[in-house]
Amino acid sequence: MRRWRKLTSPKTIFAIAQQGSSSAWLLGTNEGLWRYAGGEACEPLAELLKHISLTAVAACGSAWPEAGLILVGANDGIAYSGDGGASWTAGALREPAQIAFIVASPAFDQDGVAFAATTAHGVLRSTDGGRSWVYRNFGLPDHEVTAIALSPMFPVDGTLFVAVTGGLFYSTNRGESWRLSPIEPAVLPLSGIAFARNALIVGSESCGLYHSTNRGASWSKRRAFSSGPISALAVSPDGTKIALATPMVVALSSDFGETWERTAGRMPRDPLALWVGDDGVVLCGTQQNGLWVYT
Repeated sequence: MRRWRKLTSPKTIFAIAQQGSSSAWLLGTNEGLWRYAGGEACEPLAELLKHISLTAVAACGSAWPEAGLILVGANDGIAYSGDGGASWTAGALREPAQIAFIVASPAFDQDGVAFAATTAHGVLRSTDGGRSWVYRNFGLPDHEVTAIALSPMFPVDGTLFVAVTGGLFYSTNRGESWRLSPIEPAVLPLSGIAFARNALIVGSESCGLYHSTNRGASWSKRRAFSSGPISALAVSPDGTKIALATPMVVALSSDFGETWERTAGRMPRDPLALWVGDDGVVLCGTQQNGLWVYT
């Protein structure tokens, strides 16, 4: 029977990213960058960042050095490392920005495209592997981003969604411009967006779970988790598993959100970040309650 295991250090985990196809994950934490590779403990990865609170992390591409290119975000900008975290270079931004999320193109090896969502300055885009960043906010009415997700077919369709306090917006031209998706204003603000093959799922901070099968042209409320707050959403690499967290429950779906299996036993408290694997393994980062692993 699967169960949760709690790892107490580091205490707060803001972001989780798998390193390529390996069984290892990067953790953006209140104590810098950490790595979890199974077992009962995490290990600090970057000595230079150990006193920096990292609010976003992405492991990008497979054609970079063995450890991969790592992008991290903090309260004042973005940094990248191509040597597994031994050395770091600040990404070039026009002005300091507080980074909430970083997501990379599925074809990062070829296009070098990544996006960073900020808490007050909108959306940043890099087309040179994270070295420099420019704002891409045309059409966004406000710039407090609460969630972001790239289409699995982003290299072909150029589609991504961002949630800001004023609405849910999408771009079909790699972030050059944004259009409003017609989700009910009462659902806002949103706490998560997840592409799961033929479904697009969004979580509300107060109104539960919504889903769309036509890429945001219309929305319907899910029968399960139809009310209350959704703290975090995640989708597996193959797009077949969805995980969600509420303040009280972590649950899994294998049918694009139609039905859910609630994880059993002692639950993570105050979830901030989720990752789910193709096999249903779940990692949950929390506020002051460590990393939890469901296997």
